[in-house]
Amino acid sequence: MGFSLVHGLEVTSSYGKILLDFAICPIVRREPMNYPGLPDGLEVEILRKEVPGFHYNKYRDGYLLTEDFQGADVIYKGRPERKSENLFRYTDDSAVMGSVYVYWVTTSLNERPLGPVHVRVVDNDIIWAHEKTTGECRRIASLYDGVILESHGLSVRGNEMISLKKGNMENAVIIIGGVHAAEAGQFTALDVFERFCALNDGLLFENVGLAVMPSANPDEADRMAKGHTYYLRKNAAGVDLNRNFPSDWEVVDEMYGLNTADPTSLTYRGPVPVSEPESKAIIKFIESTVPRAVFSLHCYPGGITFDQFFGPGAAKDDAAYVKECTELAHSYTEGFRKGEYPGQLFLSFGTTPGSLPLWIYRTFNVPSFDMEAWEWFVRNHPMALQACEFKADIEMMQDIAVRHFDGIMKYIEEVLLI
Repeated sequence: MGFSLVHGLEVTSSYGKILLDFAICPIVRREPMNYPGLPDGLEVEILRKEVPGFHYNKYRDGYLLTEDFQGADVIYKGRPERKSENLFRYTDDSAVMGSVYVYWVTTSLNERPLGPVHVRVVDNDIIWAHEKTTGECRRIASLYDGVILESHGLSVRGNEMISLKKGNMENAVIIIGGVHAAEAGQFTALDVFERFCALNDGLLFENVGLAVMPSANPDEADRMAKGHTYYLRKNAAGVDLNRNFPSDWEVVDEMYGLNTADPTSLTYRGPVPVSEPESKAIIKFIESTVPRAVFSLHCYPGGITFDQFFGPGAAKDDAAYVKECTELAHSYTEGFRKGEYPGQLFLSFGTTPGSLPLWIYRTFNVPSFDMEAWEWFVRNHPMALQACEFKADIEMMQDIAVRHFDGIMKYIEEVLLI
């Protein structure tokens, strides 16, 4: 370990720019004779190295900590913006959207550069912070008559767990986004909901309702929006919310080769059922309706998920339930597909103990799915490949959202309203 005049280096992405925040070591105030002119006369160097080919879901935390500053480019030398007496900020506006970078900061008095810190350059119109999600919810609630905005509690870090509802909540279709923060969520859920509101069909609203909780893991959604490079699955307390529900809790699952009873596992279920405030809020939200079907959006960042219905594993031998799910899936996929992959239905039963779909099945016995993109040829769909590299754009997200809206409306018309 070498002496570093700078410390506390943090990096975040904000609307395509990279913010590097750091402090000057307090020793410069305690020993001014040894460090004349500092920090006012401080000059720093910022080093940067791009990491091409980094895949957020392939590599795990710690992978980039082995990056070495040798070969990094010096992108800045001078006096950065001063935030307070000992706090400084450098803004890198030359980073390329979607790319992953590693940074170091140094001075002539450092024995070696401070770092590495790493970040992905995020488009915050695609990857939403919780503030944007709540703003969009309030906008929709104020724009359309009959929309109810509700709060169902606070997350681990105090973010409000909110939902929107419109129509008959005694016959409700439910959409939940972002249970896993690195997967689909806010945009799709709210776009579908707003299209439903815009129908302006009083008779429809009397017969059926739509309720959405667009961001079920808001703390980690905020981390994604700030450029966190690795896959974020668990909540801020380290619990996989999709294993935390009170369903078949006595069964320890090892899907993906991960143990749900292991606190270090990406699928850790938590110490007890419904230990997490987010799980409590989701349950409170769903129990405030009479659900007829529940869709939990998963798969790719930027709201990209497909019409692949992954239902509760324990229900695979329940013939009546499978029949009901099959009818739903046929209608939904007809609306969603628009002629793609004709005749193919993506319906499977395998969600684990503690999962949201299994809890819905055990509690309400209604169709409930994690919406995924796990079949080989859909993973190789151009949209999926683009989204997987954090290159989704607004047009793509809107196209997917329209497909989901058309699928849900086809289901409502052909199944719920007959």
